[in-house]
Amino acid sequence: MTANRQKNPPYDEQHTLRTGHFMEQLVEATDRGFETGALVPIPTSSIEYEEAGLSFQLRKIEALKRKEAAKAIQVASKEIPRPPRNPFLPYEKDLFVADLSETHVAVLNKFRVIAHHFLILTRDFERQTSALTLTDIWAATLCLQQLDGLVFYNGGEAAGASQPHKHLQMIPFPLTETAAFPMQRVWRDGDLQDSRLQDLPFVHAFARLSLDTERETKVCAELLFETYLSLMQRVGLSLEEEEVSPYNLLLSRGGMMVVPRRQEFCEGISVNALGFAGALLGRDQQQVEHIRDIGAIRLLTEVGYTEL
Repeated sequence: MTANRQKNPPYDEQHTLRTGHFMEQLVEATDRGFETGALVPIPTSSIEYEEAGLSFQLRKIEALKRKEAAKAIQVASKEIPRPPRNPFLPYEKDLFVADLSETHVAVLNKFRVIAHHFLILTRDFERQTSALTLTDIWAATLCLQQLDGLVFYNGGEAAGASQPHKHLQMIPFPLTETAAFPMQRVWRDGDLQDSRLQDLPFVHAFARLSLDTERETKVCAELLFETYLSLMQRVGLSLEEEEVSPYNLLLSRGGMMVVPRRQEFCEGISVNALGFAGALLGRDQQQVEHIRDIGAIRLLTEVGYTEL
């Protein structure tokens, strides 16, 4: 592979995020992805249920009609080794959504479980285990100002990351039929003491937010970055090292949460950041039943910490 093929295209002002039209760009990219076959849908069904007063959504994969989709699930769950090639360097042009900045680009998630799920990639290679920077948060802020949704980050393999190239992810709301996302009520109304939501048994740090969609992106990003630094400190995650200990970050217009991670799996069930938003995925009916038997709360606690 030549050096040129290992680079992403440079920032292009003609292909930037269009203020007020970001969803249109996502729809355009989705249509193109389906037409070219670059976008691989993974059909699922979902149920919503409560456990100890907390809301959860459990998705089950209905059918894997394409071998490529089946392989993606196996790679993500570590059943087979990852391909050596970095799929984000370069990213697939038919999955491109918009240039966000000189340093970041938005592309569709190739193996789509939830509609309009997209990635916020660093244009050049950075490690998924490195700390988030102000430029990372700026790109996420720009997307959140344009689109109400959930931004999340899987910081390292033990936190559910399937690729080593740094990327945040975003899914537009709503994630469920009854709420923007399963944990919305707790984020909005739960008892918050000393940066901890008292209803959640796993170690985390949380801050309520009120993101101003009209304010200058730079100002909002700086405030969010300060919040990120504070929450990381709260759970004892050092940003001084080249590689940060595994953790998940979840960010919406209304809140930010950091969850340190002990491991990716609990009894064969893989959990990424979405799990801490209340959204879990089973590969088949047997795994769905296993998740219900284990209990979602125990699952989240086992992959995180009860105390530090």
